[in-house]
This record gives sequence, C-alpha cells and structure tokens, in this order.
Amino acid sequence: MKKLIALLLVAAMCVGLLCACAQASPQKAETPNSENESAPQKTEEPAHLRIVMHGDAGARNTEFYENEFAAKILEELNITMEIEYVPWGQQAQVETMLAAGEPICYMAMVDQQPGWIQKGYYTPFDETKINELMPNYLKARDGIGYECVSMNGEILALPVGSMTYGSQQCGIMVRNDLLNAVGLDYTDIKSPADIEAAAAAVKEKFPDITVFPGGTKCWLTTFAPDEAISLGYLGYDKIVCDDESKPDSDQIVSWYESEAFANLCRGRREWYLKGWITENDLVDSKYFNSQWNAGNSLFRYGETLRLYDHALAGVEGADVRYINYCDYSVITRNYDWGWAVSPTAADNIEDYMRFFDWLYASEENYLFCLYGVEGKDWERDENGAIVKLTPDLFFYEWQHGASLYRDFSAYDPDEVAEYLAFDEKSIVSKSVGFIFDNSAVQNELAMINAVVTEYVKPFEMGVKDYDSEWPETLQKLKDAGLDTYVAEYQRQFSEWWAANK
Repeated sequence: MKKLIALLLVAAMCVGLLCACAQASPQKAETPNSENESAPQKTEEPAHLRIVMHGDAGARNTEFYENEFAAKILEELNITMEIEYVPWGQQAQVETMLAAGEPICYMAMVDQQPGWIQKGYYTPFDETKINELMPNYLKARDGIGYECVSMNGEILALPVGSMTYGSQQCGIMVRNDLLNAVGLDYTDIKSPADIEAAAAAVKEKFPDITVFPGGTKCWLTTFAPDEAISLGYLGYDKIVCDDESKPDSDQIVSWYESEAFANLCRGRREWYLKGWITENDLVDSKYFNSQWNAGNSLFRYGETLRLYDHALAGVEGADVRYINYCDYSVITRNYDWGWAVSPTAADNIEDYMRFFDWLYASEENYLFCLYGVEGKDWERDENGAIVKLTPDLFFYEWQHGASLYRDFSAYDPDEVAEYLAFDEKSIVSKSVGFIFDNSAVQNELAMINAVVTEYVKPFEMGVKDYDSEWPETLQKLKDAGLDTYVAEYQRQFSEWWAANK
C-alpha cells in the first residue's frame, strides 16, 4: 500500500510539471519568426470571389490577374479571385449568368437596370457593415452617398471612386495644336458659333480630319446649351426633367418631343451636310473613339478624367484642351458603374467589401489594382505623371479613380483647382435617387427601343432631316407605346417626388 501511494504521488508531480510547462509555453509562441520556429500556417480556406466586368481581356491583364495580383490578394486578404470580361453592350450576357444563378460580382448601373431589381438580381449592402468593414473606401469616397444606387432604402450596389461628377460630358475636348495651325486657340471658343468657325477653318486645312464624331450629350450642349444645362437625364434618355427653371416641379419631359431634341437633330443635320460628321457612327459604335485615339478628330466629347490631360498617346505634337463654356452642369449620378453582388454570392458579400476596401487602403494597392506592376505595366515620367507601358486596362481608372490618391503635381495648379471645385457650382439633378420600375410597360419599352434603333438614331446623327421627316418617326414611337411609357414614368416619378422631396 505504501508503494502504491508513493507511485501515485510521483505521477501527480509529473502531471503538475507538465501543466506548468504548458502554461509557460505561450511566451515562445508569440515569436513565430524565431530561428527555431516557422510562421504559423493559415488554416482558414481562402474566400473565392468572381468578378465580371465589361471590356476585353488582354494577354497582359490576364497574366497579371493570374500571377502578381493573385499572389498579393491571397497573401494579404486570403482571397482567390476569378476575373472575366464580357464585351461592352452585352448586358444580356450578364443577365444570363444571373438568371442561371451564377455567383458573381458584376458591374452595374442600378438606375438603368430596373428590371434586374424586380428579378432579385441584387444583394443589398448593409450600410452598417460598410461603415464597419470599409474605412479606407469611405475615406476615398469623401462623404459621397448612395442615392443613385438605392431603392426603397436598400443599397443595391457599391459605388466606387470619387471624382468631379458634374463635369462629365458637359463640355468638349479639342486638339489645340490643330487650332493653332489655322491661327486659333481653344480660348477663342466660347459659343456654338465659335465651334463652327473653328471646324470650318480646320477642315479646310486638313480635309481628312473628322470634326466631331460621337457624343450625344456633348452635341446637345453644343447646339442647345441653355436646354442642355438644365436637363437631367432619366429613362434611358427617353425622359428628361428640367432641373434649372423648374427645380420644385415633378413634371417630366418626353425627350423625343422636346425642343432640345429638335435642336440637337437640326444642328447635327447641318454638320452632316457639311461633311463634318459621317454615317460611320451609325454602323460602328467604336468609331469615334478610334478616330480620336488615332489623332484623326478635331473635337471629342469631354470627360471628367480628361479635364487637364493635354497628351494624346501615340500622337506626336498633340495638345488636348478642355472647353467648358457653361457656368455649371447637372450631376445626374455620383458614381460610375457600381459593383453589385448576385444573390448566390451573398455569402461572400463581406469578402467583396474587404477587397474593395483594400484597394483604397494605400496608394500602393490603388496603383497596383488600376495600373498593374510598376516598372512592368507603368512608370512615372520626369514630371511624375503615370505613363502606361501596356495597352491593357486593369481595374478601370474612370470607375475607381479617387482624388485621394491622384498625383496632381504634374499638372497646372489652376486647372487642378478648377477641376476639384467643379461640383461646387453644379446642380444636383432633382431626379437623383429615382429608379423607374419598367415592369408595367415592358412590351412598350421593347417596341420603343426597336423604333429608336432603326429610325431615331439617323436623326440624332444628322443623316435624316428633322423638320421634314421626324413627324412620321414620332408617330412610329407613339404607335409603339411612347405615350403609355411617358404616362407611367410620370406616375412613378410623381409618387417618388411626393415621398422624397
């Protein structure tokens, strides 16, 4: 018995020593990078995300996403990601993915895809979670809200980027070097008459130059500046509203029956007859971009990102200037293509939020996602401006650009100041936050769109004469259900107005 007791005491002492050693061990576990121990391995499975964006995949951006990008987000976020492209204009391809229940995060303009809302293709973002999980994103957004991506109090997409939205397509870009060649300067252009005089002079000296391809909104500004500056665009450009002279009215305007539309068509007709625009815009949607990028155009519609960018890649001697002869513009949305998450990807919505917050967490991350690898995909010139070394695009600058990380040191300080302050003198359209439910007029909308594609576009491009031929086309629109569409739009807008204004 004494021997048994002695053995039990020895066993108890051994257990006690083992417990003491176990309690002392955490001090060593806090230094996993010591010479005798390796870093702890991640045991949690990576979150797998799938992003669908519009555009064309190139050899380099495909390589980037599969290699440098994949390694970085796996290491820093424990995320793996598929990125695939669908061509611009192929919304039906994205809708097919959504209808099939594919788990994706996709580029969306909520106010132009109302049918998708009714079909339940959007997973709402929790604003509380945005505030909790996305401090860097919120800093980059600089207080801009979610009106344009919300419906019935739910945030249906994640708007990204923070730029001056009032200046989008409210003016024109011009090749000042071509103006200089005929004794003019961009500062001489202050009215539509000045534009026409400049076009005539340049076209005479450079017969092969295209004067002004593409850009509906800019053409409207060119030929009807008073109406253009006061109109907010609604309903796929079938409906507009008067933001300036009737800011307190819920009245909407049928675009194709407005005087502004008539002025647009008449002005384009004049330019078409002079040979300043051609039918190429009708048959090739990419024509105006290709002409401008090749250095073959005098004017181009203005963009926010081009406000003070005077270079034109690959065109030696080009001096691009921005002309805005309006005192202010109308802000119709405060984002460009937000990111939406399909219902089948709802379990990963916080992972998508983590990724987009990480994109804005540092200048390094921001430049990496938008431009790729420094020294391989981009570099800085002697002025500090970013120069792309590959033609491929990554996460689009026009969508994700944020003033927080943009380097303005290479640009004229006065132009930068004007750019940053532009929204302060712009009108926020009274329509911001309204989303039209087209489910009651889907048949009419389909027939109207068919008429627009076949019959209306030639008027907008000046190919057909508005005064002699438009009445017949307008009747086709009405036969297709334009009046019913406008009436339903007015009903919904008035209801929304009463509840929100």
